Amino acid sequence: MNNKKVTYLVVGAAVLAALVIGFVVQWSQVKGDPSTDLTKRLGAWTAAFCVFAVLSYLYAENAVYRLFEHALLGFGTGMGIALTIQEVIIDKWWVPIVAAVKAFSAGTQTGQSYYDICLIFAAFFGMLMYFQFSKKYLWLSRITIGITAGMGAGLAIKGTAITMMPQITSTFKMFILRPSLAPNLSAAGQGLYMVESFLLILVVCCVLYYFFFSFRRDSALAKAPANLGRFFLMISFGAFFGNTFMTRVVLLIERIQFLLHDWLMVN
Repeated sequence: MNNKKVTYLVVGAAVLAALVIGFVVQWSQVKGDPSTDLTKRLGAWTAAFCVFAVLSYLYAENAVYRLFEHALLGFGTGMGIALTIQEVIIDKWWVPIVAAVKAFSAGTQTGQSYYDICLIFAAFFGMLMYFQFSKKYLWLSRITIGITAGMGAGLAIKGTAITMMPQITSTFKMFILRPSLAPNLSAAGQGLYMVESFLLILVVCCVLYYFFFSFRRDSALAKAPANLGRFFLMISFGAFFGNTFMTRVVLLIERIQFLLHDWLMVN
């Protein structure tokens, strides 16, 4: 066993021992409080240990971090399977089919009953996916894959159109705002609107011009709009990166609050 593994084992054992000792000491102090019980405190300390195990990656990638990483993936996969069984297979497939069969048996079927009874075919196409484990009948699974890919492409095109069309139409701005469209807008407001419209059109045109590669940009006049469009793109990417960074900071703050309030019980 090399020195690196020995260091990891010593550090892990020390952290675990410190957590156990701290739990015992804290439990001896709060055991008289009826609002705290052994289950809550044990859960808080277990969660705190998991947080420190994940944060140990900041020092170096180690076996403890990999263990909890795989455990998180396993828990996520298991929870996903449980949710799929309960919320999809049972709630959205089995329950509607049973209700439709009962409605047909009692003669009280409705239009929804005809739709629900057709969900039986969904199980048929779903079972075809398992023919991927057979070399001889592999082609049967491609039927379901083709249907799924086609539906996914159609929904993606629809979602893109719904998302992008309002953004495209919003780029069409008037330089001069007619008083009839904004009767309560002052002259200063109209001037500000004209400036905003000009900047928006300038940014859109420069960014689109940056992606035109059909002709050469030899002169400085031809390069200027492209460079300006690249500058605007960098600002946009920086804003996206800042938003992503702030999201991670919010998650870190939430974990710190958990360690302070739920673990160390600092008010």
